[in-house]
Amino acid sequence: VVHIAYLGDLSIYHVRLKSGQMLSAQLQNEHRYRKGQPTWGDEVSLCWDADSCVVLTV
Repeated sequence: VVHIAYLGDLSIYHVRLKSGQMLSAQLQNEHRYRKGQPTWGDEVSLCWDADSCVVLTV
């Protein structure tokens, strides 16, 4: 985890992949403080449902 933006009910995490590419992920903040929530410098695993993917075209 490289950067974290706290936006009240939502946090945006910028994660550097092993390839060096950056990925942005959103996590809903269900509680004011949740034990085990990712923080700066943490190594995290990312996954999502195939139905959650959207192809963006120019």
